[in-house]
Amino acid sequence: MELTEVDPYRCSSCSSSRVAEKHWHCPSHKVHLCPSCAELPPETPTLGVAANYVVNVFPTLASSATGQENPDFYAICPLFAHGSNGLGVNKICPRDGRPQCSVVDALEETYSGKVTHFVSWCWAYYLQSVVSAVEGWLQKSGEDPHDVFLWMCFFATTSTASKKRPHRPAVKISNRSSSRIWWKLDGCWCC
Repeated sequence: MELTEVDPYRCSSCSSSRVAEKHWHCPSHKVHLCPSCAELPPETPTLGVAANYVVNVFPTLASSATGQENPDFYAICPLFAHGSNGLGVNKICPRDGRPQCSVVDALEETYSGKVTHFVSWCWAYYLQSVVSAVEGWLQKSGEDPHDVFLWMCFFATTSTASKKRPHRPAVKISNRSSSRIWWKLDGCWCC
């Protein structure tokens, strides 16, 4: 999938007719997804969490924080991203200068970088489902997990914003550069 501004288009997910706006598009499959169905990454800056962190570091931290081996992200969020133990609590956001930064802003530099892939997913998914999905995609794509930086709302929004963020029902990973992959938890289509 790639970002485009084709005018007009019909969303392949919700079937709504849309006018010129940024949205995800897969030219080879003639698929268009409106911003309501497939969240767009923020314009600037676009920091993502390293796939290496999601697969190798985060699972242990999330399980430890919740006391559960395989918690869902609703259980992880108040202990890891919000509240007095949130990673961004008591830190200043580098973009707006206000208290409470996002998780990705609070990570060590080796675990954050310029977004290379966008992920849309559901907070009701269990930790191991998301980790397995990212691991599977990394294996299929051949990408180095140290060079892949994922934009996931859980990691990229501040604790105040993520409490209000709507949750999407599908996991999708797409690359806006050369491989243009649209990935869902239950399958993989290359565009």
